[in-house]
Amino acid sequence: MRYIQNVIVFIVLFFFFPTGPIIVGTSCASEWQQSLEQKFDVVETFDDIDDWLVHSGTGDVYIELNPGDFPTKNNGTAPSMWCYYSRWSDTLSPAGQLWIGDFGAGTRWGSGGKSAVIDLSNTEGPSRIGVYFGDGSDDSGYSEIYVFYMTKISASQWPTQCVKDGADVGCMSAGGTGVYEAGKNYSYWSGWKFSDIGTGWNSCQKWNGGVPSFNDRYGDSSVLVGILLYNYGPIPRVDGKPGQKQNIVLNLSVDGPSQKWEECNNDRSVTDTWIVPNDSGPTRVTGRGLGTAIITDDWMGVEFHYRVEKTAGTSRDGLMEAWIYTKDGDVLRSAHVEGVNFIKEANQGHKFNRFFFGGNNSGAYLWGPTMQAPYYVDDFIVHGSRIGPTYFSIAVSSLAPAAPKNLRITGQSNKK
Repeated sequence: MRYIQNVIVFIVLFFFFPTGPIIVGTSCASEWQQSLEQKFDVVETFDDIDDWLVHSGTGDVYIELNPGDFPTKNNGTAPSMWCYYSRWSDTLSPAGQLWIGDFGAGTRWGSGGKSAVIDLSNTEGPSRIGVYFGDGSDDSGYSEIYVFYMTKISASQWPTQCVKDGADVGCMSAGGTGVYEAGKNYSYWSGWKFSDIGTGWNSCQKWNGGVPSFNDRYGDSSVLVGILLYNYGPIPRVDGKPGQKQNIVLNLSVDGPSQKWEECNNDRSVTDTWIVPNDSGPTRVTGRGLGTAIITDDWMGVEFHYRVEKTAGTSRDGLMEAWIYTKDGDVLRSAHVEGVNFIKEANQGHKFNRFFFGGNNSGAYLWGPTMQAPYYVDDFIVHGSRIGPTYFSIAVSSLAPAAPKNLRITGQSNKK
């Protein structure tokens, strides 16, 4: 994303123009990246990355083995931070299809600049893009971490019906093709992975000091964030009519080789935590969600906060939090979950040090022509303290007009 300074009308457009901030100019792209780097530990605006075109590699692809497949900076002379992607399709994407670039009107965070595309259907983009921010040891990274990014997900990402051979088969039946129709309730889907952060990685490819793993992408423990459908109140239908109620929920699930479902089956709040603020305050009640505001059909900000417990496997003082922001920085939803156990005793000291966007859906339905599988991410930030309020304050201040300099008044004098 790219900001431009010094014109006061842009302040008004930031708050009221539907496309968001006004952004132009290559030099301003670097300035925006640099302004964020002065405030945060890890920053990726995508503007300084060379256009990244489709790659034919399938499965999980790592920079350690395929360095030429990954995005670069400065016309290929410098690597970017991205070191992992996945694409699970034998069908070739169109030649010249961008994975990172300027995707045009309607897909930009602002009126210009680059972003990355994620596509769980594996058609127009990779289903995952990942980054490692450790130093090579499994205890490097963050014991307490905040992750922020901007994203735009179409409401037509999910189906209102799934059909096969002309019949409605539901969206949990393998082989059904999804259909989206505005104003209708969604058909049930059981999984749609949004992002993942893991502990104990030694690189993008290896975790817990082990050999490269091609079958487990989640480290010794991870927080898998999903967007799921929950067909119970209290959120009404989007058209306001009585009938079936739906929640679109943000689900944070602690999982991974060191934290399997069987080992935590007695505490669903650890392995299957659905988070929501309600009238009586934050809660961790299973089956409650963040509501339909998760789908804004516009750019929104998301931020996650995770803190590893002090004593692995025993102390229950781990923490998960989440915030969802409008594109103007207002908090739509927030949630707070305490008492989380992230890692086993044998992995004491392991920290969060690898993240990836995306994942897969429940594997039951296909994206039909009325749906939009690709979604967009921008301004990815990692830090050791809260990000969102500072990020949006920088965005607003970058639009503030500078004091005029070197003014000269010319024209005809009225002096007689």
